[in-house]
Amino acid sequence: TQELCSTRDDIKKYEKLNATIIAISVDSMFTLGKFREEQKLPFDLLSDFNKEVSRKYDSLYEDFP
Repeated sequence: TQELCSTRDDIKKYEKLNATIIAISVDSMFTLGKFREEQKLPFDLLSDFNKEVSRKYDSLYEDFP
C-alpha cells in the first residue's frame, strides 16, 4: 500500500516523463478495483490471480504474509 500511495502522490513526476504506470498484484480484480477506488489511484492495477506473471519474472514470494 505504501509504495502505491507514494507513486500516486508522485504521479506528476511520472507524467513529465510520459511514463505509464501499471501495478501488478496477485489479488483478485474485484479486490484491486475496490483498493484502487479507496486509495484514489490514477493508474491501472492488473490482477495476476493465477500468479503466472509473477512466476515468469521470478518475483513471487509464496511465504509472503
